[in-house]
Amino acid sequence: MFQRSPILLQPLLLALGLWAVASCSSTGEAPHDNTRADREHTPTDEETSEDSTREQDSPDDGAEETGSDQGDGETTPTDTEPTEPDNPPDSEDSDDGVEVNETCEGYFLIASAHELPALAHCKTITGSLTLNGLVIDSLSLPELQSIGGSLFIHETVGLPSLEGFSNLESIGEHLKITNNVGLINLNGLEKLQAISNQLYIAGNPDLTNVDGLRFVREVQGSIMRVSSNPSLESLGGFESLTQIGGALEIVDNDILQNLDGLHNITAIGQTSLDNRNLEIGHNDGLLNIDALENLDKIYGDLRVVENGDLISIEGLGNIIEVGQDLVVRNNTWLPTCKAEELREQIEASGGVGGDTTIEGNDDAPTCD
Repeated sequence: MFQRSPILLQPLLLALGLWAVASCSSTGEAPHDNTRADREHTPTDEETSEDSTREQDSPDDGAEETGSDQGDGETTPTDTEPTEPDNPPDSEDSDDGVEVNETCEGYFLIASAHELPALAHCKTITGSLTLNGLVIDSLSLPELQSIGGSLFIHETVGLPSLEGFSNLESIGEHLKITNNVGLINLNGLEKLQAISNQLYIAGNPDLTNVDGLRFVREVQGSIMRVSSNPSLESLGGFESLTQIGGALEIVDNDILQNLDGLHNITAIGQTSLDNRNLEIGHNDGLLNIDALENLDKIYGDLRVVENGDLISIEGLGNIIEVGQDLVVRNNTWLPTCKAEELREQIEASGGVGGDTTIEGNDDAPTCD
């Protein structure tokens, strides 16, 4: 039997050691500490690619969300910036400055036809609306129903009517239509039923009638003045008018022959404190004032002056009281005796509160 040599045992021991190390690695028992490796994970190529993609999609922390700066200071909208809706919500303003909730607050002075579309969607204007100096042949404010302040239509050229106000129902203060060249009638104001303060129709050289106001029942303010309208033929548009709170002045209308249209008025100046007169003056073509036959009281002056063709004042035959002065003067064809009969009639009832002046009328005729 032979002996084992120590030289032969050394390779065998080395092989056994390597087998033991391989066996430990297969069971997960690492021969060293893996804690740092667990903390510092090195990303794979796929992970690196995904992270890079996400960084490109996300906005730069230092950039504004509304867009990037351009050389001229403008901003370019991003895909996520909200676009203006086709129909803006009621609470916002449209691009033209009109509140699309249909209430337009403030006072509006329109001096150019190009400014009118800005009010096209207004149903209510809280302040006043002034059309001043427009050269225009039509206007369109079809939604407008109410003006909280006044409506001034002044010195327009070429506008033949007021059809653009066809839905206007109320005016909180004054209605003044003055010095408009080419304005033939007031058609378009048929929905108005009251003027809360003053009514002026003055200085309109081409105006022939006031029929557009035929549903107005009262003028509540200090004065209603129709003056200096040389083409005005008729007041028939005032046929619904029953009350004038302040003064009534029919002055300087060259071809107006009568006051037909005022036949429902019973009192003048009932609510005004400072202007309560009835004045009929300087109407060269006026023949009679018979339409005032239902008028029984004037709280201020009664003045009939310088009506060159006036021959009759029988329409004043039911007046029982004049609060202040009675003046009948310089009516070339009016018999003086008719003026005297008027004075006697009033003094026999309520009386004249101030002075009486009768002069410059026709003294020749008799009243037998």
